[in-house]
Amino acid sequence: MRIEQNYSLEKHNTFHLPVKTRWFMEYETEEELQRILHDEYFQECLSLHIGGGSNLLFINDYNGIIIHSRIKGISISAETDEYVSLRVGAAEIWDDVVAYAVLKGWGGIENLSLIPGEAGAAAIQNIGAYGMEIKDVIESVEAYNQLTFEKRTFTNTDCEYGYRNSYFKNEHHDPHIITYITLRLSKNPSFSVNYGNLKEELTKYPEVTLETIREAVITIRRQKLPDPEVLGNAGSFFMNPIITAEHFEKLKKQFPDNKERLKHIFEKQVYGLAPTEIIYKIATSYILGFDEDTKDIKHNFRQLDALPYAKDGTLEQMLDELYSEQE
Repeated sequence: MRIEQNYSLEKHNTFHLPVKTRWFMEYETEEELQRILHDEYFQECLSLHIGGGSNLLFINDYNGIIIHSRIKGISISAETDEYVSLRVGAAEIWDDVVAYAVLKGWGGIENLSLIPGEAGAAAIQNIGAYGMEIKDVIESVEAYNQLTFEKRTFTNTDCEYGYRNSYFKNEHHDPHIITYITLRLSKNPSFSVNYGNLKEELTKYPEVTLETIREAVITIRRQKLPDPEVLGNAGSFFMNPIITAEHFEKLKKQFPDNKERLKHIFEKQVYGLAPTEIIYKIATSYILGFDEDTKDIKHNFRQLDALPYAKDGTLEQMLDELYSEQE
């Protein structure tokens, strides 16, 4: 077990902010995790368990205990002629897991290439990309209850997976720390490649394989986002809006023209703030620059740092004033 005081978190968040934590604890086994959870001083302190730090934005030093897993390892827990079950330590870098599976010829997670973070967090978030979600291959999740200290093995059903959601994100459940996940991968994979720009990118390759899908996904992601090691960022995370089929058909009738439908969405339904010029340009270039139909559309993206307003409690008032002309 590793314990540090006044420890820099610069390497533990993808924005590389030079903040510090009062205490930093890193465990390598489940037994060490249990020792931390049972410690009376730990129970009295403010604490936060982190993974790769791609969804963290520290604005101040952390006056508490940051805990981080170093539980690693990839091993076969079961195997048939058609499937293989991989037990993966929660601290494994997720993209390393994908690379390992592709190298072995096992399918089911290749579309999830280059998503930042660690394996444990991937199971919590139900990560997804290009028509594939981790819930489709999760067989089980091993986790410790932070309140009762008991270990539980969750089945896929127990995880209550939904769109970018899971049992572990539900605030009504006891908080859990994941130590291992088990993935069920196919030895004879069927490919999911009909997702927009992935299908287009794959036309540049002589054939579709696990390797070319992974390469295509990595190429697309690198074109869209800067390398966090060069320019700190949180990667790409968002949720597509979900509407009923009935509502979809109603919108199609109301706006049969594609450009008019996009015009309505960007002018009436999508709003956003970017704290810096570079983020503003990335957002507008990516969101509005992908199609000829969107280039001249009026939008509601503004370059403005909302953090000061959020801190002093005037965010709602500022938004009302900023977008009052839209009423």
